[in-house]
Amino acid sequence: MTDSAPDPPSSDPPPSTPPAPTAPSPGWYPDPSDGVGYRWWDGNVWTAARTSELGSEGNRDRSTLGPLGPWLSGSFRLWLRRIGHMLPLLVLFVLWVGIAFSVAGWFALRDTVISIDQNSGAVSVDYGGSMAALVVLAALLPISAVLSYVFKAGVARQALVAEAEIPENWQDSLQWLRPRLRRVVGASLGRSAGYWALGGLFWVAVIASPAFILLFPFVVLAVLFLWYRLAFVGVVAAIGPVEVGPFSSSWRLTSTTMLPLFGRLVLLAILAFNVLLAVGFLATPLLAIAGQGATPVEPTAETIRLNDVLGPSLAAFALGTFVNAIGIGANHALVTVGTTLLYRDLGGSVDEPEIDESDRVEEGSS
Repeated sequence: MTDSAPDPPSSDPPPSTPPAPTAPSPGWYPDPSDGVGYRWWDGNVWTAARTSELGSEGNRDRSTLGPLGPWLSGSFRLWLRRIGHMLPLLVLFVLWVGIAFSVAGWFALRDTVISIDQNSGAVSVDYGGSMAALVVLAALLPISAVLSYVFKAGVARQALVAEAEIPENWQDSLQWLRPRLRRVVGASLGRSAGYWALGGLFWVAVIASPAFILLFPFVVLAVLFLWYRLAFVGVVAAIGPVEVGPFSSSWRLTSTTMLPLFGRLVLLAILAFNVLLAVGFLATPLLAIAGQGATPVEPTAETIRLNDVLGPSLAAFALGTFVNAIGIGANHALVTVGTTLLYRDLGGSVDEPEIDESDRVEEGSS
């Protein structure tokens, strides 16, 4: 599209529905160049006219946040409504790798002993686990990260179609996401790499000079800043137009209404963490059973045998971590649904879902 067309008329703007595939009418539509704000389509080309909000006549300002209550209740409602389609995604991308991770970790670490010199504080590790299991554990780390990104992308798609009241099943969501997988994984890995790089540089500096530990509060603030400014990267990569950059779009969206938006993201994280804790309480008895029969830790507490922590029962430990994996998946799903609705509230552009009437399915079926 070029910007050579005239500016829009001064009359009230038409409704903000996206242009149809054929013969789109002139109007204000989500800006396809950056996914933030609106741009005037004159019926043939995009013009240079842009705005961050729409006029009256029933058009709500999509660059500001709506009321807190409806957003929060809507997040929980969509989360519960689409749980039948999120569960298969949970099984495919979270649960199995969680079980594999726990089994590999149990074999890799169970006979390891950590000794602490109470006088000097020196720590020595006597590794006694399986090296093969340790290799598997290391390989599962990036795999679990990538699969979690795909899971959250599928949840974002489910939240989008639920908001549009389109009963798309989870298989169709995965099919829709297939051409976007590289974009989703790349953007999410890039965001995570930023966090890890910042933390890694800090600890390297602390090792070089312990005085740098005084900078720890500032590092925490920097990580929180990045977490906030990049909050929409995964959502944009999953449901935003492919021509919209996830990082630039998230950065621009979070430059407005900063304190209210940050507060909602923190509130969402706290509520989702409570969901994780609630599920964790169910796993606690299983992990306690796993620990029965283990040799107690020595009273001097100078050594830590990981077998005392992991317990002798692999089955009980794996089952406990399986329940915890369900909690982690529920946590990720709720955060993703809430973030998706915030993205829509702020006027973020999406590839609008479509439905073939002949392919409609009953809500909640899988």
